[in-house]
Amino acid sequence: MDADALAAAVEPPLRITFRKGQPVFRRNPGKRLYKVSKLIDEFSTAEWHEWSRQLADAVVYLKESGDRIRTITSGPGVDSAGIDFPIDHCEGDDPALELRPDESVVTHISAEFIAAIAEFDLFAEFSHYSYRTSDLPSQVKQAARLWVSLPDEAIHDLSLPPYDHTEDGISFPIGGTGELPIKDQIREATAFLETWSESIREISQRSPEKLALELVTRFDGSTVLPPAFLHAAAKTGIAVQLIYLPAPDEPDNQTD
Repeated sequence: MDADALAAAVEPPLRITFRKGQPVFRRNPGKRLYKVSKLIDEFSTAEWHEWSRQLADAVVYLKESGDRIRTITSGPGVDSAGIDFPIDHCEGDDPALELRPDESVVTHISAEFIAAIAEFDLFAEFSHYSYRTSDLPSQVKQAARLWVSLPDEAIHDLSLPPYDHTEDGISFPIGGTGELPIKDQIREATAFLETWSESIREISQRSPEKLALELVTRFDGSTVLPPAFLHAAAKTGIAVQLIYLPAPDEPDNQTD
């Protein structure tokens, strides 16, 4: 990719973060080099803790900058493109960042954003920068579920997979009941949404505010929702909740 040509292909131009072949560490330039170039199109001035504002700005950007996005993503040598959200839940009081009593954090991702980004071949990356530690065991169940806050009689006429009853309604386990890494949850959730898209879309049309897909991970890095998942989710009209469990305390390696 010609980073300079791509940066200048739109107005205002993109910002070049680094170029392919540049040293990663300036003090040791020969040790490691960037294998790709990275360019950024900044569209929001929201702070990291202003998650709702970040999301709203992203929706506006996606809806109003279609030609710009297509020019950028179709440039020669562009391998992938996506929207990256830096999130800090320890400041402010954002209703879309729900801190639960067990110190887990729920990042609410609206159906409107999912529908907007699915118009393009983009990924969405969510990076939480305020890590927490906890005494939660590492084997805490991490599994994807589709939550529906409706009674049985509201969906009994639909063709649906087996589901569990909860205090708030019903839930559909995705990918079994065991613990799955987040990438496997996303893969299983994509297949689930594609298989049951018509029924899920019907539920969404009946009561969109009572339907969400839940993915569970830990504070151990970024979560990337690939284009295939976003396209499948957009077809059903669902919202997504990324639930971050506290990272377990580091083991004490000292011995007496």
